[in-house]
This record gives sequence, structure tokens and C-alpha cells, in this order.
Amino acid sequence: MIIRLVQLDIIPSKIDDFVQIFEHAKPSILKSAGCYEVRLIQDADDPSKMGTLSRWESIDSLNAYRDTDFFKETWAASKRLFQGRAVATSYTLVE
Repeated sequence: MIIRLVQLDIIPSKIDDFVQIFEHAKPSILKSAGCYEVRLIQDADDPSKMGTLSRWESIDSLNAYRDTDFFKETWAASKRLFQGRAVATSYTLVE
């Protein structure tokens, strides 16, 4: 099992736009082979600090999703709303 955490710094005036992109994309992400969960998270102290948390069957299933046109188009639309670089980390579930 892979846990993927992507930290995002959103332009404050674009937070609602980013949430809309995520809400539109979430059902399609969840239909991706090997995806068990995807959530949008937000820093408790700074609303412009957001992130996604997702669980995948394997790194191969995550990478297969990242290679889709859907991901590439969604990522391109999302990146326009960032005020900094995204930081993505994949973790292997140890428990």
C-alpha cells in the first residue's frame, strides 16, 4: 500500500477554484485502478496551504494514474493556482 501526500500552496484568491477542480476530479481519481482513497486537506492555521492525501494499491498503480491524460490535464489546470512548488511524497504503509 502506498500513501501519497502532495503539499500545495494555493494563491489565496484561488482556493475556491482549486476546491472545485478537486471536487470535479475526485470521482474519476477514485475510479482509477488501484486507488482506494483520495482526500483534500487544508492547514488549520493557513487556508492557502492545502494538500491531497491518497492511498494506492502500489507505486505502479499510482504511476499508471499519473501517466493518464486526465491526470496531466487536471494537474495543468491546478498548477496555475499554485503560488509555490508542489511537494509530493510517497510512503509505504508499514503497519
